[in-house]
Amino acid sequence: MLNDAKVKAAKAKETAYKLGDSGQLYLYVTPAGGRHWRMNYAYGEPTKAGGRMPQKTLSLGSYPALTLSDARRKRDEAKATLAEGRDPSVERKITAKARAIADGNTFEIVARRWHTLRKPNWSTVHAADVIESLENDIFPAIGDLPIRLVLAPKLLDVLNKVEERGAIETAHRLRQRVSSIFVYGIAAGLCDADPAASLGKALKKKAPRDEAAVDHRRHRGPRRANRCGERRAGQL
Repeated sequence: MLNDAKVKAAKAKETAYKLGDSGQLYLYVTPAGGRHWRMNYAYGEPTKAGGRMPQKTLSLGSYPALTLSDARRKRDEAKATLAEGRDPSVERKITAKARAIADGNTFEIVARRWHTLRKPNWSTVHAADVIESLENDIFPAIGDLPIRLVLAPKLLDVLNKVEERGAIETAHRLRQRVSSIFVYGIAAGLCDADPAASLGKALKKKAPRDEAAVDHRRHRGPRRANRCGERRAGQL
């Protein structure tokens, strides 16, 4: 078995060589001096009756970024995956693809797609109001998060901060808009649930006056608009 001293002392030679550890884990040392952790394993159907399963190699990472103890942990995780009947190399690709998809579907990206789809059904003033409310209060807090990772406690914290400035009506309206974005995300296969759906009762009750108008002026300044025609039926 290897130890930290042996790994650290591994030097380049004219040809690549291996330093074995345990459980099919080994350190692959290249002529250029690279030290890479790899693991051999068998997976798949034998190519012929009574034959051996195909032999594969899983790259775990490079030393010293990945230490000996970390390499052993990754080996054990790969073996656990094999014990469940899954190929660790395939699972890694699936995970990497899922991460790439998640990174490309942040809450802000999905919200802007939703806005683009809904915009033709809204007045110009209302469409601007919707996107500016998200830009002011929602995107700075959760815009960079993959939409699947946005959970109810985080959303409630964001809406509570809106309430703290006295904008109760705005907080409720933002919850409705965020909920609509999640409904779109669910339909598009980008998330599995709407964490905003149940937050209405967790917010303060709406004030009898239209404080949202005051809050809009605080963020955007006075504007000339016909408020009666600003929102159509069914608009958020």
